[in-house]
Amino acid sequence: MDWITLAFLADGIVLMFSYVPQWRDIVRSTTGARDVNIVSWLYWTFSTLIGSGYAIFVNKALPLTLVVVGLLVCNAITLALLVRARVAYRI
Repeated sequence: MDWITLAFLADGIVLMFSYVPQWRDIVRSTTGARDVNIVSWLYWTFSTLIGSGYAIFVNKALPLTLVVVGLLVCNAITLALLVRARVAYRI
């Protein structure tokens, strides 16, 4: 495996860990995470869904697929936590 592929995979892994503070803030929020824009997260999740499809069905490069699908999972988790926080705050 060449250095640029390793760097890409390493960067993708670090990027996925960068979601953790956002998740923590959403879970700890006492306001339903109103300061987090749900529309942005909807778009980012949809965008990584399209990117995942491209990586899987068109590009077919395993490193790209792993990183983009990993980001899709992180975006989906963020979106789910946001929805959960908003619903819980309304109750």
